Amino acid sequence: MIRKALLLVTTLLSVAVGVLFVLSFAIKTRLPCCDVNELTPQRHVWDNSEGHESVVTEFKLRTTSGQNFIVKDWSLATFWNISAATLDSSEIWGITHYGHRYDDGRRTYAQTSCGELVLTYIKPRSTRLPIPPPPKSTKSFAGFAYEKQETGEIAWRCGLGMTAMSQEEIQSLNDYEATVHALRVPLWFLFLLVSWYPVTALLVGPMRRRRRRKRNQCLNCAYDLTGNTTGTCPECGNEI
Repeated sequence: MIRKALLLVTTLLSVAVGVLFVLSFAIKTRLPCCDVNELTPQRHVWDNSEGHESVVTEFKLRTTSGQNFIVKDWSLATFWNISAATLDSSEIWGITHYGHRYDDGRRTYAQTSCGELVLTYIKPRSTRLPIPPPPKSTKSFAGFAYEKQETGEIAWRCGLGMTAMSQEEIQSLNDYEATVHALRVPLWFLFLLVSWYPVTALLVGPMRRRRRRKRNQCLNCAYDLTGNTTGTCPECGNEI
């Protein structure tokens, strides 16, 4: 029973990995984006020292000619070499399976793209790096790769034009100063990992039954059936 369940699970996983491999080359998905028509303007509350009601000022957003979407996570867009503010190029080949943002600004993603499973961990930097940031570093072996990239520049903090930016853009810029860690795992490795058992069962099972049949053994438990005329195995009860 356990063997049958394991065979079923590994077979389904093998099919799923194979389908993901094909889809990682065949379809495109858009990174999480904000629609520029639905951005939230910045608001500022002016306190009145004379005891009157406070005044709320809402800054007017700048126009974004030719841009329909703004990627929420600019560090992720930089990792995939995608423009953060774009018309339609915020897409990657493959599928985004998981994305989560923690309260402290850390983000994690799981994506399949071009035959790879890409696991990304983005951690905000506590200290600013000089401009420009150091280049991306990569360590690879047999199709596996670990990448580290520092994203974000501090030039935008000069305050020029910030009142014309939306709350979503300011949040993205705050998140932009981060360190991106990425692990690339080839899907062929995952396919071999989950398919070895069903493939082995497919090849070994018929060979084992053929060998037992030649030796006059029970096909189920390998009990010696020499002289047995009952039609059932006395060891496991399997019909001969």
